[in-house]
Amino acid sequence: MNKELINKLLSMRNKDLEIRDSLLNKGNLYEGYDEDMEALHIRDAEELKKVIDEYGWPGKSLVGKEGANAAFVIAQHSISKPDIQKLFLVELKKAVQIKEATPNQEACLEDRILFNQGKACIYGMLFEWDDDGNLIANVDDEELVNERRAKLGLPTLSEALKKHREEIENEGGGPPSNIQKHKQLAQEWAKRVGWR
Repeated sequence: MNKELINKLLSMRNKDLEIRDSLLNKGNLYEGYDEDMEALHIRDAEELKKVIDEYGWPGKSLVGKEGANAAFVIAQHSISKPDIQKLFLVELKKAVQIKEATPNQEACLEDRILFNQGKACIYGMLFEWDDDGNLIANVDDEELVNERRAKLGLPTLSEALKKHREEIENEGGGPPSNIQKHKQLAQEWAKRVGWR
């Protein structure tokens, strides 16, 4: 295993979590995409791409389970770099084929890309706020989504929504204070970075 690379990936993931915790403590986590967080996500996306250019997807054999999970978190958060995030999905799919990454990670990253494109998700891995402040999942077909989730060993969509709602509430979070403004900013961001 590559200890230096493991430490690098864990350090990147930990910095990401520190910023998230700081935003949570300030009460800003659920209000929009923070500039400092976005800047970190862009830097990390570019760093992970360099790792992949050199080694391929950093899977369990190269960086252990924790390092591989850290790489996945970084890939998930590379939302401001659409071309790089799409490349990560290609590489992650290859890693899943040789059991260096998990099918759940592949499903989650695939849904993340669809979500960012404003398309229906196929696994129901991501949630958003509707106009009334309810947490929802934009999926292609709830019955099929539940079948796909079952194959991955995941709970039903309604169970996942309930759990995620509880997690948000436990963190003191909730819908953005101005949902329409939140959605407008999300649309503008998606256009700015090239998702739409």
